[in-house]
Amino acid sequence: MHETLLQSYKEHRQELLAFLRKRLPDSAIADDLLQELYLKLERYSTEKVIAMPRAYLYRAANNLVADYFRQQARLQKKQELEFDNAVEERTPDRILEQQQRIRLLAEALTELPEKCQQAFRWHRVEQLAKTEVAERLGVSVNMVEKHIRKALEHCHRRIFEAQNE
Repeated sequence: MHETLLQSYKEHRQELLAFLRKRLPDSAIADDLLQELYLKLERYSTEKVIAMPRAYLYRAANNLVADYFRQQARLQKKQELEFDNAVEERTPDRILEQQQRIRLLAEALTELPEKCQQAFRWHRVEQLAKTEVAERLGVSVNMVEKHIRKALEHCHRRIFEAQNE
């Protein structure tokens, strides 16, 4: 690892973590991305002098956040496509599987905070615009998006766990 970057990482680790936690929906994700940043720095080798190592670290951390949200957007699209495809197939086995999945989703939603549940239901089930959901909940559209993302991630995780039991 480039010694200047290593030293800068050690000096600014806590503030980098705070930076990541402000931008991500979960502190565990921030911890993971900080670890990923360290691993990337460890693999980084160059003779080139980095004039502003702290700024370099923040840029790298910000890039990891952007990568995370791009990945989440792709995952959400994939989940939506899977959901759409599941709705199209109407065999008895598929109907039973869908009913079990719906029960599991309903159960998973009850595990979430009330505002998160409401944001998900109003937007995904009742098809309300995010702006309308934001008005009803008294929060920003950005917060509505975070609630929906949190609900989707939680439901996806629960379905995955159930399939792997």
